[in-house]
Amino acid sequence: MLQTREQVRADLRVYMSRSRLGLSEIAARSGYSHQTLLQFVSQGRFGTSWDVGETAQRLASFMLENPAPLPAFPGRIYETIGTGAMRELIAEGREGVWGTLYAPYGAQKTFLFETVFAESAREPEPWFALVETVERMSPRQLLSQISRAIAAPYAQYTTELRDSILGELRRRKSAIVVVIDEAQLLYPMIDTLECLRRLGDLARGLVGVIVAGNEQVVTLFEARRRTSMGQWRSRVEQRRLRVYGPSEAEGREIARQEFGGALNERQIDLLLTRSTDTDPLPDEKGQRRTYINLRRMFNALRDYRRKRKVN
Repeated sequence: MLQTREQVRADLRVYMSRSRLGLSEIAARSGYSHQTLLQFVSQGRFGTSWDVGETAQRLASFMLENPAPLPAFPGRIYETIGTGAMRELIAEGREGVWGTLYAPYGAQKTFLFETVFAESAREPEPWFALVETVERMSPRQLLSQISRAIAAPYAQYTTELRDSILGELRRRKSAIVVVIDEAQLLYPMIDTLECLRRLGDLARGLVGVIVAGNEQVVTLFEARRRTSMGQWRSRVEQRRLRVYGPSEAEGREIARQEFGGALNERQIDLLLTRSTDTDPLPDEKGQRRTYINLRRMFNALRDYRRKRKVN
């Protein structure tokens, strides 16, 4: 069945959203040049207004023959008090709430985000935009990730990208959540942070923003470079969440689930000792809390499994 160019463009946006593939990657896989696809998604002319166009039909065939690979689940996630609190914050984001999330190394923060992203991608209308922050990220790079995640119409320039995202948000029936992971990397990128704030202000009630990262994220909105950052603070202070890795009791239960009866209690005690970490950021009482660092635990479990195989 022939499809219109607009139908194929819409399908291509969803394809890119679900697969996380960019135009360059799709061009390489489909046999098109990047420029051809760029022209197509930018609504360049292919055929007449009465003709579906060869490019559209070939792209439709490509997507039919090569279904978008859905993002894989990162693995088994262990639900703890910390992950429960993070899921609550994400749920509040779906109501348009903004907030900051601090979680130390090994607390399952990024692991949970990747899990929720994979869950969202399997819904009819993905609602979770996970921005993978890089150093010196530009406003355009930021908006491009958000645009692709929610399958907004393609746009090339920063202002057009923002308008495209806003149009998609206003079309939807419910808000989306934008999570900026490892947001501490944006500390020097005032323009990028302000671009995100402006998008959120224009789409108030239609987007929730969660700024997440390590201990440096708590200084992200301090005044600097003749910028007070007061507008940012007034928004993200709606909700500030600090979580830790699993408690000792939770870590013990995780170890039991991983090995069943293969580990005795003394071995579990040793495993927990090896996995215990200290939060680098003091709490409100000036104390540094200890927690089970799950990355350390799983590295220790991996070593234990290898040792068992050798022996």
